[in-house]
Amino acid sequence: MIVRPARAEDIPAITEIVAQCGLAAEGLNYSEWSGIVLVAVRQAQVVGFIAALPGKPYAVVTEFGVLPEHQCGRACVKLLEAFEIILRHVGCTAWCGLVGEKRGLDEMLSKWGAQSTGVGAMWLRRLT
Repeated sequence: MIVRPARAEDIPAITEIVAQCGLAAEGLNYSEWSGIVLVAVRQAQVVGFIAALPGKPYAVVTEFGVLPEHQCGRACVKLLEAFEIILRHVGCTAWCGLVGEKRGLDEMLSKWGAQSTGVGAMWLRRLT
C-alpha cells in the first residue's frame, strides 16, 4: 500500500469512498478539494483518503474515509502516518476533527493517541 497526494483522476474514487462511508452531504460538490488531500492506494485502487486544512497551531481534518472492506487493514494507519509527517513539516503542533456517531473511529483515534475534547464529538491529537 502506498500513500500519495491525491490527483485529479482520483476524484471519482474519492467520491465513491465518501458515498460508501456515509460521509456525503446532499447537494455538496465533492469534485474539488483544497488543503491537504492524501489517498491510500492498494493494488492500483484508491481505498481511502484524508483531507485537511492545515493551519497553526493545528490542522482540521475535514474528511477521513476508507472503503468498508479495507477498514480493518493498514489504510487508516498509513494515511495518518503520512498526514502527520506533512503536518509536522508545515509547523502544525496538533490536528483535530469531528467524529460522527456512526463513524466508528473513536476506538481507533484513541489508540492513535487522540483525545476526546469533551466538546461535542471533537477529537484532538497533539504531535510530538
